[in-house]
Amino acid sequence: MAKVEVSKASAPADETIWNPWFRTFPSIGNLWAANPFDLMREMTRGLDRSWPAGDNRQGVWSPAIECRRVNGELLVTAELPGVKKEDIKVQVLDESLIVEGERKLEAKEEKEGYFRSERSYGKFWRQIPLPEGAKADNIKASMNEGMLEVKIPIGETKPNTRQIPIEQTT
Repeated sequence: MAKVEVSKASAPADETIWNPWFRTFPSIGNLWAANPFDLMREMTRGLDRSWPAGDNRQGVWSPAIECRRVNGELLVTAELPGVKKEDIKVQVLDESLIVEGERKLEAKEEKEGYFRSERSYGKFWRQIPLPEGAKADNIKASMNEGMLEVKIPIGETKPNTRQIPIEQTT
């Protein structure tokens, strides 16, 4: 086993314990007197500055997904505007529903004197745990106007409960 040396160093008398944090966010001032919204703004700016310049977070997209029980089924709806049915894959894996795909948006505009072209790509992958009693063999998925609907039949499951009598103690 390797030896690890631990030493205790004392801070100079003019530094406080919060000083390293203040160096990261210099405009905060006194931590206890600061406005919490200013603290959040400074923290966000600091995180933005620390993010690698080459990574502009393009290609990361996560569609809005809603799960709810309706008439003995789990209904999963996903908002996928601009995504074609062929670019979506719905599968069941280890008691989870997986919805994945890619959106590809391309816009071109030609007017007198200029030409503008924009492309946007984004892959997504979402995993939704299936409840106990879900019948994975009977899952149905449909797509209509950018809305994906997945219906998963759920069998009736009774919770394993029993009443515990309360005894009187003296």
